[in-house]
Amino acid sequence: MFVFFFVLGTVKGGTQLQPFTNIGRCSSGFTSSLKLHHNTEVHVTVVAVNGAGLRTVSHSQPVYVDLTPPEFEYLYDGTTHGKTWPYIAELINAVIFELFRASLKTC
Repeated sequence: MFVFFFVLGTVKGGTQLQPFTNIGRCSSGFTSSLKLHHNTEVHVTVVAVNGAGLRTVSHSQPVYVDLTPPEFEYLYDGTTHGKTWPYIAELINAVIFELFRASLKTC
């Protein structure tokens, strides 16, 4: 018998974002209540424990949280033979920014 645990932190092995969570024998886990902040790193640590109680610890490379909304300089729709439409790109940027801002309010 073996079980897996995972933890999320802002430093390697840290528990700042989520404490150790037992996911049993599942090969994946999830969380839905994280409050991620712009310009932070998230580290995932997985611990596997076998029937004898021996542990193996594995650390991920950090994942960088960047909440900057995307911006487009040009929009190519594939039918204009190389023409660009920067005013459409500006409109798309404005819509994306508003959607992004609205999503921050609901998080």
